[in-house]
Parts: sequence; structure tokens; C-alpha cells
Amino acid sequence: MDHENPPNRPSSSALVPQVPMKRENEVDEIKQATKKLMGALGRLAQNKARSARDLSQDAYQELEHSVQVAKTKADQKLKTVKKEVGTADNRFSKAAKAAWDALSAPQNKDRD
Repeated sequence: MDHENPPNRPSSSALVPQVPMKRENEVDEIKQATKKLMGALGRLAQNKARSARDLSQDAYQELEHSVQVAKTKADQKLKTVKKEVGTADNRFSKAAKAAWDALSAPQNKDRD
């Protein structure tokens, strides 16, 4: 058995009161650093959200513009096709009429 520290008697270090020297200051510093870190993370998150929103708005506007350009081109093509079909339809009508006239014309017996 240890004669210096009998079992029922606390050690000499237990008799000396432990005074927290800088513990309160360290806790305050940690709290302040944590608050600063949380503030910085909050600002970073806000900036990232703003950037994402701005990027989304830019992408949406570009997409909207592309759709408008495609619609304008499609309208122009449709007008061209309608004009060409109208012209072709007129030509087909004239050709059909000429064919009908040729087929329905009285036959000249002298020619055969």
C-alpha cells in the first residue's frame, strides 16, 4: 500500500482548488469565433443562392429569346411554304383544268 496516499485520504492535488484560469476567456473566444463562422457561412450561402438565382434568370431569359427566335423563323418558313403551296396549287389547278379540257374536248375524227 502507498503510505503517502492512504486509501481514505485524498491526494494532495485534490486538496488544491482548481482555478479555471483562462477557461472563461477561451469559452468566450470560442463563442465569438463560432458566431463569426456562422455569419460567414450565412453570407456565403446567401451569395451562392443569389448567384444561382441570377444564373437561373439569365438562362431563362436566354431560353426565352431562343424560343422567340425559333418561333419567328418557323413563322417565316410557314409563310414561304404557304406561298409555294399556293403557287403549286394554282399550277396544279391549271394543269388539271387543261388535262380535263383536253380529255373532254370533242374528238376530231379527221385526226385519227
